[in-house]
Amino acid sequence: MKRSLLFILIFGFITLGLASITEYYTFNQTSGTYNPFNPEEGNLIPELSANNVLSSPISIGFIFPYGTNLYTEVKISSNGWLGLGSSQTNSLNYNQLNYIYNFPILAPLWDDLSLQMGTCYYQIAGTAPHRVFTVQYTNLKWNYTASSFFNLQVKLYETGKIEFIYGFATGAPNSPSASIGINMLPGGSEWFYSVTPGNPATVSTTTENNQISIWPGEGTIYEFNPVIPFSNDLAALSISGNNVLTVGENSDYQILIRNRGNNNQNNYQIKLLLDDEEIASLNGNPIQAGEFQTYTLSWIPSFNFIGPGNLSGKVVLSGDENPVNNQTSPLLITIQPAEIQEVTIGSGNELARIPIDFNKRNSLYECLYYPEEIGFSSGIIYSINLYNYFVNSPANGMTRIWLGTTDLPDLSLNWILSNQLTLVFEGNIDYPAGVNTISIPLQTPYLHYPGNLVMMVQRPWDQQFYSENNNFYAQTIGSHRARKTNIDNQIFEPSSPPPSTVSGQFPKTNFLYTNYSLLNDLSCLSINGNPAPSIGSNYYYTIAIKNNGIETQNNYVVRLMATDGTELSSVMGSTIAPQQILEFDIPWIPAFEGSVSIYGEVILVGDEIETNNQSLLLKIRVYPEGIFYSHITIGEGNLWERMPMDFYLKNSLFETVYLASELNTSGLLTDIQFYNYFYLNSPNEPTKIWMGETTLNGLSQGWIPSTDLTLVFDGMVDYPVYNNDILIHLDTPYQYNGNNLVVMFKRPWDPTYLHSDGVFRNQTGDVINRTLKVASDVIDYDPANPPANTTAQAIFPMTTFMIKYTDPFGEPVTLPSSMNVACAVTIDGLPASSGDILAAYVDVNGVPQLRGKQTIQLSDNLASCIIQIYTENDAEIVRFRIWDPNNNQIYLSSNTLSTIVNATIGSIPDNPFMIYGISPQTQSLSLAGGWNLISLNIAPPDHRIISLISAIANNVQQIKGTEGVYILNNPFSSLAALTDGKAYSILMSSPANWTVSGAPIPVSTPIPLSDGWNLAAYFPTTPLVVTEAMSSISEWLIQVKGTDGVYMPGNPYSTLTTMYPGKGYWIKINGAHNLIYPEPARTRDSSLSHVTQNQVKDEEQVRILSNSLTLLARCNAAEEGDYLLARVEGELRGKEKFISPEGFPAVLMQVYTEMSGEEISFSLLKPDGSEIVLVTTLISEPGAILGDYPEFVVLESTAIEDQVIIPTQLKGCYPNPFNPSTTIVFSIGEETQVNIDIYNLKGQKVRHLTSDSFSRGEHKLLWDGKDDQGRKVSSGIYFAEMRTPHYKKHIKMLMTK
Repeated sequence: MKRSLLFILIFGFITLGLASITEYYTFNQTSGTYNPFNPEEGNLIPELSANNVLSSPISIGFIFPYGTNLYTEVKISSNGWLGLGSSQTNSLNYNQLNYIYNFPILAPLWDDLSLQMGTCYYQIAGTAPHRVFTVQYTNLKWNYTASSFFNLQVKLYETGKIEFIYGFATGAPNSPSASIGINMLPGGSEWFYSVTPGNPATVSTTTENNQISIWPGEGTIYEFNPVIPFSNDLAALSISGNNVLTVGENSDYQILIRNRGNNNQNNYQIKLLLDDEEIASLNGNPIQAGEFQTYTLSWIPSFNFIGPGNLSGKVVLSGDENPVNNQTSPLLITIQPAEIQEVTIGSGNELARIPIDFNKRNSLYECLYYPEEIGFSSGIIYSINLYNYFVNSPANGMTRIWLGTTDLPDLSLNWILSNQLTLVFEGNIDYPAGVNTISIPLQTPYLHYPGNLVMMVQRPWDQQFYSENNNFYAQTIGSHRARKTNIDNQIFEPSSPPPSTVSGQFPKTNFLYTNYSLLNDLSCLSINGNPAPSIGSNYYYTIAIKNNGIETQNNYVVRLMATDGTELSSVMGSTIAPQQILEFDIPWIPAFEGSVSIYGEVILVGDEIETNNQSLLLKIRVYPEGIFYSHITIGEGNLWERMPMDFYLKNSLFETVYLASELNTSGLLTDIQFYNYFYLNSPNEPTKIWMGETTLNGLSQGWIPSTDLTLVFDGMVDYPVYNNDILIHLDTPYQYNGNNLVVMFKRPWDPTYLHSDGVFRNQTGDVINRTLKVASDVIDYDPANPPANTTAQAIFPMTTFMIKYTDPFGEPVTLPSSMNVACAVTIDGLPASSGDILAAYVDVNGVPQLRGKQTIQLSDNLASCIIQIYTENDAEIVRFRIWDPNNNQIYLSSNTLSTIVNATIGSIPDNPFMIYGISPQTQSLSLAGGWNLISLNIAPPDHRIISLISAIANNVQQIKGTEGVYILNNPFSSLAALTDGKAYSILMSSPANWTVSGAPIPVSTPIPLSDGWNLAAYFPTTPLVVTEAMSSISEWLIQVKGTDGVYMPGNPYSTLTTMYPGKGYWIKINGAHNLIYPEPARTRDSSLSHVTQNQVKDEEQVRILSNSLTLLARCNAAEEGDYLLARVEGELRGKEKFISPEGFPAVLMQVYTEMSGEEISFSLLKPDGSEIVLVTTLISEPGAILGDYPEFVVLESTAIEDQVIIPTQLKGCYPNPFNPSTTIVFSIGEETQVNIDIYNLKGQKVRHLTSDSFSRGEHKLLWDGKDDQGRKVSSGIYFAEMRTPHYKKHIKMLMTK
């Protein structure tokens, strides 16, 4: 059955954009005769014949316009004021017209008055639209003066006019301090009239006179006249009607209008608008000036309008002089489908102030509704009905509601925070007195998916509170499904709720919903993992995913994310059936240090509910590389107590015991953390902490004094407001040895207590006597001599300990299958020690994944263990690491193991699998500025680029390999880790020496090569001639090229003769084969030395890029000893010397290029330095081979003499050394701008010689040994630097004394 609510006639605020009470009312003082009406003609208000009382609401008898609002009732106070509407809740004997929470009030004489010897009557007289409501005070006592009586009237006119009429008085008041005037919404300065009696009286709208002590005088009349500024002005004042509509059903809406102008009107329209779109209208009837009329408009919504919306009424008058008031405030509605259903949960056999507590200034409530109660698996909730039983109607019904879905079984541990839910309603709700159905159409309909439904309801802060008997119908089922908190003296946030009570009581609730077939929805339920990872180590974070839809899903991604949106790691999801929950272990190697929050996320294309795709945040602290911590939290924190620090009393002493079984570790304890909720900020509070160890399980025998403990902290601690983690870094870290831990807290003496509302998360433990606590305003407790006979208790604080621990490997990933290996372990040729830990790793996408871990035992000189290695596939390569806790050293193994699923390898002691641990070794590479082609012959423990290049990260611009590209600080980089056996091109912004440590890769380790081009590493540790190095693939080899040259089997023009450690090589073969370098015992040329990257043979340097083409060429103008130069747009891309092994000069060279279609030009460089342009040009194609021996590419020359090239070159200076001047000589190949400057040894420019354009040819410049200011420079070394758009060089000069 559809439920709806017709709005009671309580008119909302119509904001007209006015800024002062003066735009609604004017003040005037006049005089007349005080004419009291006969009490028989009025109505007695008997309850006012007392002290400090407020009447019940009294009907005015007509609609009284006041400012932007309309009122139909009033409350009357014995203290000389009237409150319009029903917002006031007490008689208010403290007079404050300018107080923003006391409105709207009409105060003829507001003070501490009494009617104990008087009466108060009211009367309604006249006919519409000229009716008058009169309130008459008789024998009013002013501040309890027994012999003094005062009489007055207040008149409210149907036009909006107000009169205060003062009658006769006897005697004088006792210590008066009254206010006279009126105020209105929104209250405060400019929104009141304060009258000061006099002849004439004065008024103020900014300064209140609340010290009035004189009677205005008999016959005095204070008038407050409504302002009517326009001749033609119709106003739409309010709209009321059904706020929950159903498609296809009619709903009526009442629109109240008023003629606020001076002229009568008879030609206008009233319209009904939905979100500013007209949906109904009718013509208005004639309306007199000041008259009110109500019109009813009907509307039947169609399926096009399903969901929330805003209805408003509008009056349209041609020539309206004040259009700003033509439209009402909106009425929030929800249009529900025709197939709407409802479910009512609860019997309502109890009364309780839930989910809203109007007896407090603010409240927060949360509860769960279970699937068997809701009755639907997934659906869209459009509206909520609650059921109230109120003794009065709160003036402020502001309400906020959140909905959500959870798999938590109850709320026993904590609130579900508002930022984990969806805000579905925020607005003012009418909660009428009596028994009512409170219909709340949701501004945001909520799509509920399978799970428990969560509802959070907040009453935001309100200066006023209402009756304790304003209840809702409720019931109690269970004991932990609901939480509630309320308070009068503090404002709290639902995203950080305060301590609360848990119960099974929840409101009788009706939900209006439609079923929804949820096809595709995955939610991320939780994330768990190490809260204290270290940089460079591999960790696994378990993320739970649930399929809420009815479709099976198998194409989704599970991600580990940082709060800035950075993806830390991800895996592809496996098949997950409807309602199934799967857990995924996501590997992550942290690369940054500090505190951060991470979360799990699931990404599914077409996910219908994206708000549940993320887990809650997991707070972690990443420690520096090589430093390993364990964060151990003891307790769940479901109680709130003033422990371990009590700020309510002037000092406190606390002590508790944490069991060894709870800590379950040992190590250096450096930090301790507690969890508070404070209503007041408490910074820089003195705190003392002692720690020690004991064999006792509790403190039933009394305190353990501080003299038996170690002082670990003595300083100031901040205890912030609201929910916080209080982290205390110990001044003196405590070496914890694994026994029961004793912790003592002292709050040093404070002359004043801070507050009673500073509490910490606690819980009741299994040890009934683990905690002792005392606090006092009188005794300053001595921690060295604690008081005797203190009663021990089981409650203790939820505590987190940060302990520096010993095992750096973490926990291995667990897979469905594994293998067992019986191992014997040596380190640098000697047996490992007992207590050493063996770890087994498998590289997964370049990231080492821990697959097993075991402690080594030494017996009969054999260090051994049986390690379980998790694997699901045969032939995975396992690498081993050994950790020695005595020196905190990790050793790498020089050998590997290939996995066999479910196998057992080796036996102890007869036939163990040998693992040879060796101290980490290093490989050093000298990298030049620009491109370098490199490879590694060691296996680093961490293959991630960000880890490997950390020391030279500022120099590395780009790394290219066949797997992808890494670009510094580019989130779209496709290359994250280096692979053993691969070579890489590294682009350096400047030269650097790069050192990498790890385990040596056995020289004979196979390197798989595919058909065509490959980038391959060089594993040998000494140089090899290329034919020896490539012997294993010689019958399939087509070409090898590196930065040192090109080798082609059988080609006498090959320039690459030797391969070097640290170098990488492009290798092209026919077919797919394994490259196996020869073992070190094979013959090699020991005289061969390492060649550094980009070695400069001549002055002009070749621009090395990450790719190239190969050219075998002849030239008719070449002679043996000439160089062939290849250029692209003037940039030198290749250079090689002509040789004549077959009786004619030819050359085999690389031309560096990274893109197709570049034009390559050539020239011959003669021994005398002259350069001859060749006519032939070629088009680039990276990886191409131009010329297939014995076929050559022929490069043609020209006979034109002027094609002899003069190189651009800084040749030198003479004399050198010099004094006082020297001549700088340089040549220019083609006209260009030349800059020449002089620098000192500090790199400071001392003289600018030229920036002119020079023609082709040789040139000379004189430096006279002076700086730019004409001063002679001192003797010493100087540098002359020459720069052109394509050339840069400097020479050294010595100026003598």
